[in-house]
Amino acid sequence: MEVSGLWRYPVKSMGGESLERIRVTNKGFVGDRAWALRDGDNTRNAKKFPALMGMRAAYTQGPNNPPTITLADGQSFTANDSTASARISEVVGKTLDLTSLAPDSDLEFYRRHERRSLEETRAILGLVDGEPLPDTSGFPARVAEFATPPGTFFDCYPVLVMTRSSLDALAKAAPASAIDVRRFRPNILLDTDQSGFVEAAWTGRRLRIGDVVLSLDVMCPRCVMTTVGFDDLPKDPGIMRTLVGTTNQNLGIYAEVLSPGEIVMGDEAVLE
Repeated sequence: MEVSGLWRYPVKSMGGESLERIRVTNKGFVGDRAWALRDGDNTRNAKKFPALMGMRAAYTQGPNNPPTITLADGQSFTANDSTASARISEVVGKTLDLTSLAPDSDLEFYRRHERRSLEETRAILGLVDGEPLPDTSGFPARVAEFATPPGTFFDCYPVLVMTRSSLDALAKAAPASAIDVRRFRPNILLDTDQSGFVEAAWTGRRLRIGDVVLSLDVMCPRCVMTTVGFDDLPKDPGIMRTLVGTTNQNLGIYAEVLSPGEIVMGDEAVLE
């Protein structure tokens, strides 16, 4: 297998940046999801505010500096601009605060402060009547206590791996849909010589890319974000219908970083 795509998303739920190489630490790609929108004590994302997906964020001056955010209308500003929160809030229709990560030790910052009803959960997952909730039995117990793992703005895991084989298989299963990698927001895209949803057989294995070793822990359950319209992609609830019917709602696989290092486009990826 070969690395054919690398992405980092400086602001949670906004469009990210395509990379030629990336340094990987135990917390994932350097600079990935280092900023997010907050509503009081709660970290928010495009599941609730889909307009975020029409915005872009990139480290124009490197990941040690605040990213530059570009709104759908072309306005650009840095994340530490005094007007940043207000400008984003105006677009999404809700007063939110753009903030960077708190220290790992600030557990209250990352703790889950609200509980969703079953109806709210189903709406966020993009499910319709009769469709089951995804199987989350393989997820760590921390997801019940923390909205994001302490020290991060990831939903669950620091790295998401996908294959082009799975994208192609989904496109065949949903010929009327615009299946585009931007909808699914992986960190790493791999080219393989296999066909079908190949990641489904990888749970519990390790992936080595150069010096980087990833533990492939659990498949990624998909949500309403895959159906949002943004940029040149139309809104398409049918994508979730296809995922529910063909992959038990999963696409891609979540990973922890066992050994840090650097990944470069074109690197060989080996399953162990």
